[in-house]
Amino acid sequence: MKQRIRLSRGISLAVTALIAAGALAVSGPAGVSVTGTVTSVAGDASVGESPAELSSQVSEGGSIVTGPDASCSVLVDRRSLLQFCGQAAVRLRHDAQRNATILDVMEGSTRALVGPRPADEPLEIHTPVAIAAILGTILSVTVDPVTGDSTFALEEGSAKIQTRDPALGRTINLRAGEQVTIHADGRIGEVQPFDLKDVVGKTGCLDDSFFHVASVEIARQERY
Repeated sequence: MKQRIRLSRGISLAVTALIAAGALAVSGPAGVSVTGTVTSVAGDASVGESPAELSSQVSEGGSIVTGPDASCSVLVDRRSLLQFCGQAAVRLRHDAQRNATILDVMEGSTRALVGPRPADEPLEIHTPVAIAAILGTILSVTVDPVTGDSTFALEEGSAKIQTRDPALGRTINLRAGEQVTIHADGRIGEVQPFDLKDVVGKTGCLDDSFFHVASVEIARQERY
């Protein structure tokens, strides 16, 4: 067996029920701002310096790393599910001044299932070359570990992708079924249609169908 799954069907349904009931604990030790809770782990993944486990909590500025054959999902503020895989390295933080939840993706693959959010409480995905602002959608992001080139593929909803270089100042509005790559040298690829199977192959986030089903079920409980 390629991966050691630490999420049984019974556990996944129980977690889903707790989320739906608003009973999943998201508070940590006194004085620590907790921004996310691990809902499933497959393979070798870590939160900070510790191995990722079911219900591990991700604090302000906390990092999440997955091995090449591993996956990990994190529930953020009870309405957004983030999946990491493909040797991902990310950091979760909060910008208090703008009231924005920010996910820094340094490398690897991320799939964000984001429930409806008010315009003044955005969730942003920051890569080395671009920033994606999303309020309610499913977006996959893949960052090349060497170049920082970032590919954004939108499954549902809409997303605004902005280059990080102020000199470029370009914004791309993605619609469902579209993808775009922004390169480290400032080049912006053509917006193209994509097949979900292509995203699966690139990110690896859906390679484990059971992991995908459990994660989507959790997201749907939050979004609808």
